[in-house]
Amino acid sequence: MIREKVLLVFINFENFRNNTTKKQRHLKTINENIEELKNLTISAGADVEEILCHKQDKPNPKYFIGTGKLEEIKNIVDNKEIELVIFDNEITPTQQRNLQLKLDTKVLDRTALILDIF
Repeated sequence: MIREKVLLVFINFENFRNNTTKKQRHLKTINENIEELKNLTISAGADVEEILCHKQDKPNPKYFIGTGKLEEIKNIVDNKEIELVIFDNEITPTQQRNLQLKLDTKVLDRTALILDIF
């Protein structure tokens, strides 16, 4: 049985420049989210090939992520033959379509993955 190769993407929109305690708590939450999404992905029958975390001020209306990060993800998808990109964040149907066209691979968010499992 061949399992899909997956890239997990975590985008952080929080700003913790001056608050170390808040930043440490947030990092713990991010690590917990990464572990949870990894387990959900494995439960869906796929293999996590790569995990990408990125900090960003606000979502890009067209792609959810900036064009520079989009190019980085495209390179990972091409080089590692990724078949599915899963965003921990919720993305709109339009953003999903735009990402799929640009990355030339299937794109889901956490909610769609959970619905796919159940």
